[in-house]
Amino acid sequence: MPFAKAFFDVGLFTNQSAAQQAFWSQRMALPFDHTLKLGGGVLQHRFNAGEAVLKLNDARDPLPAAQGPIRELLVADVGCSQPESVQDPDGNRITRVPSGQDGIEGLAVRLAVTDIARSMQFYTRALGCVQEGSNRLRVGQAS
Repeated sequence: MPFAKAFFDVGLFTNQSAAQQAFWSQRMALPFDHTLKLGGGVLQHRFNAGEAVLKLNDARDPLPAAQGPIRELLVADVGCSQPESVQDPDGNRITRVPSGQDGIEGLAVRLAVTDIARSMQFYTRALGCVQEGSNRLRVGQAS
């Protein structure tokens, strides 16, 4: 399946819009691009991460405490000399990495799954990712 661009965008939901926007623009130094109104009480604040986009979805209604498969978001930064782990205002684990480390340019995610083989099969067959080892995938220039 061909993708529209070589990088995956990552979307996060929050009820802490002001704190999250300050975190991503000031602490993580991602340039703010623009805000979209998605409907249903959600505004999407878009931050550039190289050619990828961090989509910060600001929900009007309270969010459930459910946890998804993303365990860590990795953000490539040309000004970073060694990995640095922090938490965003919602407690998400974020790691800044030197641009190019482990092939990361823009954004990457670490997922927690119950069946790695089945997940790898899905991501390679359904999404067209390329397997680069027992637990690593790449799509275009994103890994």
